[in-house]
Amino acid sequence: MNQIHARTDVPKRTDLEKDYREKKFVYVISNPAFPNMFKVGIAKDWKAHLKSYQIGDLLRGYKKEFVLETPQFRETEKHIHEQFDNLLEWYQGDLLDIIQAIKDFNKESK
Repeated sequence: MNQIHARTDVPKRTDLEKDYREKKFVYVISNPAFPNMFKVGIAKDWKAHLKSYQIGDLLRGYKKEFVLETPQFRETEKHIHEQFDNLLEWYQGDLLDIIQAIKDFNKESK
């Protein structure tokens, strides 16, 4: 009897360049319940991620403040984590400063 083995992992693409990096979105969201605090996260689909917060959290009212698609998503998140006071993925500071730090980091990384 022949055994059949089913794979559940995603196959690696072979049609991409050697130094190809997947892009994901770095997003910044806010909630009026947390003044001067902003959540910085990573997602393939930021709209679905935002919707999950709206549905799953009793403190609805989340708002997208900024979104950037980049292959440097992990490095960007780490950079923001090192630059701003934070509690896990929530960052305290001026929204425009956080957004500018994300833009500047990605401009330098190119």
